Order: sequence, then structure tokens, then C-alpha cells
Amino acid sequence: MSEIIAIDLGTTKLVAVAGVKNERGYFQIKALCTTPSEGIKYGEVQNIGSVVEKLKIIINNLKEITKIDKIENVYVGIAGQHVRYIENSFKKLRQDCDVEISEAELKELENNIRETYLEPGEVILEVVPKKYTIDDENDIHKPVGRLGRQLIGHFHVLIGKASSRKHTEMCMDKLNLKAKAIILEPIASSRAVLNEEERQIGVAVVDMGGGTTDLIVYINNVMQHTAVIPFGCNVITSDIEQIFDLPRARAESIKIAHGTCDPSKFKNQEEFTVVKIEGRPPITISSRLLAEVIRARVAEIIDMVLNEIKPYNEELKHGAGIVFTGGGARMDGIKEFITIRSGMHVKIGIPNYIASDSQKDVTDSIYSTAIGLVMCGSDDLEEKIKTPFDESDFVPVNEEKRNTETTRLSYGIRKLKNVVGEFFTIKEEEV
Repeated sequence: MSEIIAIDLGTTKLVAVAGVKNERGYFQIKALCTTPSEGIKYGEVQNIGSVVEKLKIIINNLKEITKIDKIENVYVGIAGQHVRYIENSFKKLRQDCDVEISEAELKELENNIRETYLEPGEVILEVVPKKYTIDDENDIHKPVGRLGRQLIGHFHVLIGKASSRKHTEMCMDKLNLKAKAIILEPIASSRAVLNEEERQIGVAVVDMGGGTTDLIVYINNVMQHTAVIPFGCNVITSDIEQIFDLPRARAESIKIAHGTCDPSKFKNQEEFTVVKIEGRPPITISSRLLAEVIRARVAEIIDMVLNEIKPYNEELKHGAGIVFTGGGARMDGIKEFITIRSGMHVKIGIPNYIASDSQKDVTDSIYSTAIGLVMCGSDDLEEKIKTPFDESDFVPVNEEKRNTETTRLSYGIRKLKNVVGEFFTIKEEEV
């Protein structure tokens, strides 16, 4: 298998990764290039020109390291606070209850769900089956081959802005790159940091990035809940900037160098100095006050997360708890803080299944999404080998029923059978 190229369009950084899955099932990351982000806010591309210029830098670096002459196909992440989800169900009365339920019938249920009414400018990003009901029996995960008169499919419908997806595609087009799949970043992150047992027994993945904090809950190997908290690490930087009256760049560097969620570690009046503006006298900052400022904002974000996952508390407390990843996971004391706040087991999530001959320093929580995109790309290619994909399989949907912009939907996410388990039935896509 040739190198899989993935691009993570983050609020604070852009990342391009080249990797390949080896014979042992581990991922060799051959190159990872990153640069500070411009033109992206809260996970959405807002200035296409700025993003393209930055991407040119890391794409050229990637080519130089890997000796790849031309990159054509890439897997790209999509996120942002525009992403939302709804729960929806569809019922089918079967003509012959003595005939086994087929994959085609499950596809029929999903196709009907895809005609869900949306707000203008929205698009369905993915439809994820959660469970099925056959007659009076609930919580069925494997309906194919069973008998029954009434079949009900219960689905998790992921929805986003058509314009956000289009802007991402336009960035790729300007670089002569084809987005083979545009993948929800929380799914990519969870692909990198979770193992199958964690997804089975119950786990919440929390990815705290620069602009937003994304979360996704798995129980019984099935995606149960997703949410986007409209705050990330950048808001902590803003707090430091405002409270200590510092330029933003200084506030960011202080957060990285001195930031902690644990004010109690400073028993005395520890202080440090920082140059506010070059050529002027330095100012003194209380280490404890800085920690209290950071903890207050982190507490607010974590409380929002805990409110989202509250319906799954019992499963998570008796399961794998919370896996915390992203740039925020680097914050000193954050694991202990979340453990106390949530009453759950907390693990810092870093990319798993990385080959020993990979580029150094890739097993870092800040690269979970980028590495996960490579893994999702590998899953997609393996599924295509088993079931070749034909673009003629796209079926038009009545635009009036959709009442939104027509756009091609990513086929990559639907093939991530290993990500959301055997329950994630592979379906055909439509526009």
C-alpha cells in the first residue's frame, strides 16, 4: 500500500502527514509537517487564500521528506461548532415476516433517513446506525438474518454546514489535490487513541483543540453521542492576555511555559518575569494567580463536557471513563483535575499502534487527529479493496425534500467499520 496523505486543518496549526500500515497492523508515520494556522477560526476555513498559502509550505516539506514527486489524493478532517447531530428513526413494515432481514433493507432505512428535512445551507455528513427494533424486541445490533414483521432503524445523524465543507474542498482544489474523503475530526481522533475494548465497554473521547473542544461517546462499539463545545485552548490564551494585559503572542508563550491547572502546587508567592514589549522593563506575574485563571476556564469547559456526557455517566464510570486528547491534554495537572471533577477514570490519549520506525515525536496528543486521519484513510482503502467503489453508485436526492444545497457527501467515514465497530453498516452514499 502506498503512502496515505492526511491533512488536519486546525484553528492553531495545520498538519500534513504521510503514513502507511505495515504487515503487523502498525502505522509507520514517514513524515509529519506542521505550521501555524491562518485563515481558520473555530475549526472552519474562513480565508481560503491564507489557508492555501500555508498548506503549500507543509505539502512541499512533506514531498521533500518522503521523496514523493506528486501528491494527488488526501484525507481531510472537518470540524467546527457548526457540526451538530440529531437522533432519528424510520419504520418499515415487511411484506413477508418469514424472509430473513437483508442488508438491502437496512440500506433502505438509511436512504429514508438521508431525506431528513434540514435547515437551508446544511448537509448530512454521515448517518450512523445505533440500534434496531424488530417487532417488540429492542436494542438489536445485528438484524441481518433475523425474522420479523416490523423493522425500525434508530440512527445518529451528523449534520454540518455545506459552505464549510465546500471551503475545505476549494482549498484542496487550489492545490490540485483531491479529497478522497472529508472525515469528522472527532471520529479521526478516536480512531487514533482508542482500542476496541474501550469502545466496547464505554468511553468518552474529549479532544480539546485551539478553537473548540470536540467529544464523542462510544458504548458497545457504537457511537452514542457527539458534541462540539465552542471553547478551546485559545480562550485560555485570551483570558491570560486580558487579565495580565499582555500581547497575545506573550500570553500564548506564558500558557505553554508556565501554565497549570493546579494552583495548590504554589505554596509560597512564586513569581516569574516576562517581557511585555521588547525594549521595556519586564513585568512580574504570580504563578498561583496564573494557575487560578487557567483552572477557572478549564473548569468551565470541562463542566460543559460533563453535562453533555451526563446521560452516559453510569456506563462511563464502569467502563473506560474519559480519554482526553488534543493540545489541551498537554496542560500540566489537567488529568488530575478532570479526574476529580468527573469522578471517572481519565487517560491522556496519544496515537496508538505507531510503528517504531516512525518519525520521532508523533505519539503526542496534539497529533491525534492528524494521525487518526491516516488510520481512517487506511481503513477506507482496505474496505475499497474488499468492495470496490463506483462513483456511479451516487444516487441523486430530491433537492426540494432536502431543502439545502446539493453537495457530495464523504464516503470515507461510512467505511470506517473498524472505528465504530461491526454495527457500522457500510452503505452507499448520495448527493
